[in-house]
Amino acid sequence: MGPYDPYETYEQQEQIDPTAAQPQPVEEETPNPVLSVSRVTNLTATLAALSGILAAFFFHADNKKSYAIHRYSVQSIGMMVMYLIIVVACFAVTLLLQWIPVLGPFVRVVLTIVQWAASAILLVGKQQLMLHAYRGENYVLPYIGKIIMKYEKM
Repeated sequence: MGPYDPYETYEQQEQIDPTAAQPQPVEEETPNPVLSVSRVTNLTATLAALSGILAAFFFHADNKKSYAIHRYSVQSIGMMVMYLIIVVACFAVTLLLQWIPVLGPFVRVVLTIVQWAASAILLVGKQQLMLHAYRGENYVLPYIGKIIMKYEKM
């Protein structure tokens, strides 16, 4: 046959109506902005996030020279203080209530589980801090970090 075949099917292109509402673009989560690009500063901030004692040393020694080291030191010290408060409170309550015959052992087991959970949360939080400090990202811990950052500005 010729160039026109009436039995051949053609796909019709979808026509766009300009008056129809256009879908809104989905906002992607942006990664944490960069806090530091210096490798030495990032490693020092990682060490500050690792240990509360090192964080206290870096906080004292490098107080206002590097905001990254200062920020991760404050968060690490805050996490350690909150962890120690939980452990000491659990220990004190256990000592007070362990002499009650039926309730004492139950409370001791429950508070031991609370201490283990606090240790696990501390471990995961420290790993998150270290990871973001090594990358040089501006990271604030959820819940704890926001409280700490409120008091940091004072």
